Amino acid sequence: MSSTTPAVNSSRTPRKASVAFPICMAILMVYGMELYNHLLMGAPFTPATLIAPFSEFVPMAFAVLVVERLLGGHIVRWAMSKVGDANNLAIPSGVLLGAVTCLAMCPLMSMVATLTFKHPTLATVIPLWFGTFARNLPFALAWALLVARPVSGVVVRRLG
Repeated sequence: MSSTTPAVNSSRTPRKASVAFPICMAILMVYGMELYNHLLMGAPFTPATLIAPFSEFVPMAFAVLVVERLLGGHIVRWAMSKVGDANNLAIPSGVLLGAVTCLAMCPLMSMVATLTFKHPTLATVIPLWFGTFARNLPFALAWALLVARPVSGVVVRRLG
């Protein structure tokens, strides 16, 4: 099961949802994070700015899916196994899973973004990566929990 699927227990997650949910999340997270980073770089909030994220959209969405499948999902499953029974916690399991997924994927994708867009030297890769991660984490967490997860859930439920 992918770490970003809506249910914690894979026996309750239909196959279509286990494929559609991560794809929908990747699309929404890439769009939101690219838009956020364009605005951080000083782009004015105009209709053109809403279209700007599509210039890096396909490679970054592909990178999210690959990173999640190869590393992020394993980290999330390990972290969630340490929590115990997520259904007995005061925090709803979907919120907990979303936060853990974001905390695993944000540093990984910040490294991808650092290497892709900032072209660091060996001496600057760690500080640039850490700065990218620190700037992206608050927005990534809020966007994932308040927009991407709920919208992805609605889309997957409508798909059947």
